[in-house]
Amino acid sequence: MTKTARTTSVGPPERRSLDESDLNRVDVAVARPGRLPRITLLLACCAAALPAQHEPDQELTAFRAAFARLQSKSPVLAIAVVGDGAPAVLCAGVDGAGTDVTPATLFPLGPLVRLLLADALAVEQPRRLDAAAGITFAGTALTVQDLVSGVAGLPDYFSFDGSAPIEGPTLLRCGEVLIAAGEAPSFRPSGAAELVLLERFLFGERERDWAGLLRINLAPHISGLAPVSANALDERAAASLTAPAALVRQAQPSALRLLAPGKELAEWWQWRLREQRFTTGVRIGNLMTDMGRPGVECWSLQEWQGPLAFSAIVWREQRAGMLLLGLEHGAAEPLTAAFDEDVLGPRPAGAGAGGFLGARAGKQKPPLQSLLGTWANAPDTPPCTLTVSTGAVDSLRITWGSREARSKSAQVSGKVVRVGLGEVDGVGGVLVLVPGADAAARRCTAVLLESHRSLAALPHCFELVRRGD
Repeated sequence: MTKTARTTSVGPPERRSLDESDLNRVDVAVARPGRLPRITLLLACCAAALPAQHEPDQELTAFRAAFARLQSKSPVLAIAVVGDGAPAVLCAGVDGAGTDVTPATLFPLGPLVRLLLADALAVEQPRRLDAAAGITFAGTALTVQDLVSGVAGLPDYFSFDGSAPIEGPTLLRCGEVLIAAGEAPSFRPSGAAELVLLERFLFGERERDWAGLLRINLAPHISGLAPVSANALDERAAASLTAPAALVRQAQPSALRLLAPGKELAEWWQWRLREQRFTTGVRIGNLMTDMGRPGVECWSLQEWQGPLAFSAIVWREQRAGMLLLGLEHGAAEPLTAAFDEDVLGPRPAGAGAGGFLGARAGKQKPPLQSLLGTWANAPDTPPCTLTVSTGAVDSLRITWGSREARSKSAQVSGKVVRVGLGEVDGVGGVLVLVPGADAAARRCTAVLLESHRSLAALPHCFELVRRGD
């Protein structure tokens, strides 16, 4: 269904909340069929110099036109703000009841909860971010700020498919084994291991009320912001949720279950731009200098894959920011390029986007001879069985709980064996095996980074003993 976008008026930068009357001043657009040429935009390697005379387009003409041509059957929220202009809030798709998505629709915060948490703690008591969190990781005492921003070495952890929760000690152990083995786990913004570790510091033995924490701390600054937990909704409200919002009802950790209306997220985003609250960290964003536009600096945070894909970009000097929810990388590119044009001016002819060059040197893939045999979990440790057999092609099979994965090759670095696991019934991942100190190699520690396509990243740690010993 195609709707005509309503006109947005630009008013003075008043500090007030968006209410129902603001729906007359923001765009509610529904994506229409059409095709756009693929535009590649890499923030770190962009095009030519910014024309000195260009003034950012507060009407966001190119951005609105790109959204009108958007192809998306799924719910999409696009928020853009330039300077003191009113936020543009554009929507596409339908909810669970078949109703068109609007700025009043609840959207899942997902990884954005980190940004709201950073804001909530900073405005409540700035020094609280520097407080010790009571957790030591790889010999380092972590602060609250460390956990909010992301800790290098902690593996990705999240789940949207009902998988059992993973506790803090397991997450820490997995990370420490990987660091000691010289392995670097991936760092996705959606990884939320740190939020599990923060729960005791923030809530003690009380209920993990993430929605209440954000609402109470941010209400004096962002009037009307009232996130809710998806699993706290009654059945009638839950039935009308968009598909991504319904998915987070069983998310782990529980901080990933938060929802907020698009219009409230627009108000928060505008406040963030005004206050210039854009810190950096492993999972909370990066600062980049546009190589094609000297002196132009931007902050960015993206999760390009999965049900909660999002993209956030801020051009700091221009006080311009874009937030997209519900679009993966290819679909988001035209909107990102259009916003870039509105803020920084047209891209000069022939100024193509750059790229990140280089590839990892591949490691040799010798047979799995060092692991031949059957391994089982040590007493009083989580159940796991690892079987390595030889033949025309060596093969590995690992089972844990009710799940199973397989592989036919491994990469070896020193004594550490890294195995890429092929999917079995949608379950795959990476297995890192670290031999024990015993000369007979009868024991090993296994870190399994389990993945369920884009629905879960679950780290496990197993202590294994070779059977027959």
